[in-house]
Amino acid sequence: MNKKPFAWIIVCIMLLLLTGCWGKTELNEIGIVTTTGIDLEPDGNIRITVMSIQPEGSGISAPVRSFTWIGTATGKNLMDASKNLGSIAMKHLTWIHNTIIIIGQDVAEGRMEEVIDFFSRNREVRFSSYILVAQGTAFDILQTPADIQNGLSTEILGIIDNAPEWSKTHIANAKDFLVSHAENCGSYITGKIAATFEERTTFSAPREDYEKLTLLGKKIPIVNIEGCAVFKKGKMLGWLDTKETRGYLWITGDIAAGAIVTQMEEGNLSFESNFNKTSVELSINGEDITYLIKVDSRGTLAEQTTTHDVRQEDTIEQIEEAFSKEIKREMEASVKKIQKEYKSDVFNFGSLLHKKKPELWKKISNDWDEKFFPEVKIQYDVNVTIERTGKLLKNIYR
Repeated sequence: MNKKPFAWIIVCIMLLLLTGCWGKTELNEIGIVTTTGIDLEPDGNIRITVMSIQPEGSGISAPVRSFTWIGTATGKNLMDASKNLGSIAMKHLTWIHNTIIIIGQDVAEGRMEEVIDFFSRNREVRFSSYILVAQGTAFDILQTPADIQNGLSTEILGIIDNAPEWSKTHIANAKDFLVSHAENCGSYITGKIAATFEERTTFSAPREDYEKLTLLGKKIPIVNIEGCAVFKKGKMLGWLDTKETRGYLWITGDIAAGAIVTQMEEGNLSFESNFNKTSVELSINGEDITYLIKVDSRGTLAEQTTTHDVRQEDTIEQIEEAFSKEIKREMEASVKKIQKEYKSDVFNFGSLLHKKKPELWKKISNDWDEKFFPEVKIQYDVNVTIERTGKLLKNIYR
């Protein structure tokens, strides 16, 4: 039997099934959005501002280079505004590599649910995208020139990556926001981003370039991320400062590192933590609901300007107690602002009550934020252990 005709038939069928490169998009035809800013206009329209990388060259016949393009447009809602970017965009914009979403303060205070809905439905947007709230407008933040890197997006990502080292902010992602809304609580916090104008600041450029830019003696905007915005039921209530934010991180167990400074009679002491563990215990006595927050922190005595002799065991215990009280003060400051003023259970105390006492939670869940959460008792048990005193055993001030 001759098998050649049969083989040719198979080959022809396979060729018909091949799609080839129909509808392909070249790299130099797209704009890769890395950061998206959202603001509210005075007329109620939404403004969307994007920072995108615009590649040039195919990568085969010519080397690829890129530059940063910033575009902005308004619309009745986010979809309308994003499509209106087409009137000024030179290339097709794609959000598949978007890593940062900056929300203007006006949007955070009144239109946040629209933002969550839009980015949750958009197939190109990753749930791992970081969400920050601007003190002011996202548009102004995205106009801030980059310092060292070629683009502001890279610098913001660098600041986010460094956040655990000093633990004075907490950056949530799109997934955190979506899960919170899905659970019908909408209580969460995320980092505050701002642009401050300083005369005494760094500028990463050669002196001759610096002088050409005529910036000597003038204030330069510098992007910084510190503190947090507090949300409840999808609306921003206000801010936490750095101390209140770190108190939140101690309570939730999200503290990574950072320096604790405490004041004593002759001067101050600094403690750098490298191991932290938090546990929360729930107890119920009649109508009284109490949460006991236990914190275990271990680290190094990083700085000392007092005359205490750290070689003495009783002195070390005295210093450890001072640091324990300082951590407790930070947690108390956070609880006071969040529990009494904002009444937003960002600590997820309600979730613990739901797990331990589901029948009780079912009765009080509807009134938890307004009635029960502000009245629950919070107790603290903080234990600081100084494991090392750095390279010095003897205080140089003695």
